[in-house]
Amino acid sequence: MEYTKTYFLRYLSANEEMRKKSKNHWLNIFTREFSDGQDYSLSASILAAIALADDVIASGYASA
Repeated sequence: MEYTKTYFLRYLSANEEMRKKSKNHWLNIFTREFSDGQDYSLSASILAAIALADDVIASGYASA
C-alpha cells in the first residue's frame, strides 16, 4: 500500500508525457497478468492510483 501512495504522489508530479508512458506501462503489465491468470493486485492498485491522480489533475487541484 505504501508503494501505491508513493506512486500516486510521483505520478502527480510527473509531466504529461511521463504520465502517459507510465499509464501505458502499467496497463500492459495488468493486461499480461490478467490474461495469464497471474496475481494482478499490484498493477490494479497502481492503475487505481493513476485514475485517482488523473481525476485530481483534471479537477485542477494538483496545480493549486
